[in-house]
Order: sequence, then C-alpha cells, then structure tokens
Amino acid sequence: METKEEKGVAVVSANVHGTHFVEGFRIKDYKNRRVWTGCTGFGITRWVYGFLSQYGFNYDDWPDEIKKRVEKIETVKMITWP
Repeated sequence: METKEEKGVAVVSANVHGTHFVEGFRIKDYKNRRVWTGCTGFGITRWVYGFLSQYGFNYDDWPDEIKKRVEKIETVKMITWP
C-alpha cells in the first residue's frame, strides 16, 4: 500500500519585523521615537486552510477521526485559470 507523504502546514504565524517597515514608511510613535513592528496570525480559517492543504476537498481522503465529527458535504467544482 502506497502512503502519502505528510508535510506540515503552519496554522499560526508570529513575526517581528523590527524597523524594516517603519524606516521605509518613516513611521514613528507619538513622541517621534522609532518603533518596531510585528504581526501574528491565528484563527479557524488558517486551521481549515491548513487542513484542506494537507487532505484536500475529497471527504473520503480525510482522516477517520475528522470524518467521525464532520458530515460529508458537497463541494463545488473548482475552476482554475489559466
């Protein structure tokens, strides 16, 4: 039986940009001091995207543990361009 290679997909992201963006846009705080920037990303949409990136839209390919908790749904036909 052939096994599918499993790869990780990030569902949480945290980044410190330092002064990279603030220097380019000349951003300062209310006392005219240089600041650092950063960002975080976390949420259910990232989890769903990560899951679908790994297992796709075909319900039959999903892990049994997920199928026990989620009903089979009909998906629309995907159209890509070009």
